[in-house]
Amino acid sequence: VATSDSDLVDYETMSQFTIIDLLGTPTVYTMYYNTVLITDDETTTVDENETQYEINGILLIGTTEYQITGRKEIEDGEEKISFKSYIDENNYVFSQYKVEDNEKKFSVKIVENGVTLSESKIKVELEDGETMIALEYSQGANKSNYKFNFEEENGINVLKIKYQTLIDGIEESGKIKVDVL
Repeated sequence: VATSDSDLVDYETMSQFTIIDLLGTPTVYTMYYNTVLITDDETTTVDENETQYEINGILLIGTTEYQITGRKEIEDGEEKISFKSYIDENNYVFSQYKVEDNEKKFSVKIVENGVTLSESKIKVELEDGETMIALEYSQGANKSNYKFNFEEENGINVLKIKYQTLIDGIEESGKIKVDVL
């Protein structure tokens, strides 16, 4: 995720989410938005350690433009952004991005005609020189859970993968160890 000043006049901020698939092909989602500080009132409580903002703008995926609304919260150095990009109330994508000390979480829920088509959650954790990535994905009755650990073992970079899937009624689970050369 890269955030900078917007290159569109109507919006103050631009965030670009770059997703790279397994073939190394990047896809860029560009969000243009304005933030408005939410202050204490009858409906919102903001304590001294927390700042909340309302987000309004657009999301560009290729040449398709979606309206977005959302919220940004900053508390004790942790940041959380939740937003909904939508065509209408029955067709939308709800996303959440959260950054903590050594951890990043990203989740996406896609709803079409009022029905949840898919949900995915990704967590990336960096600790003691090791990287752990957890992925949960569901689409209809199909579900997948993957945990990737990238670490060094006896001087060799190793990717350890644990997985559990339920696809078309068939359950599978296992472990994979890959030496990265």
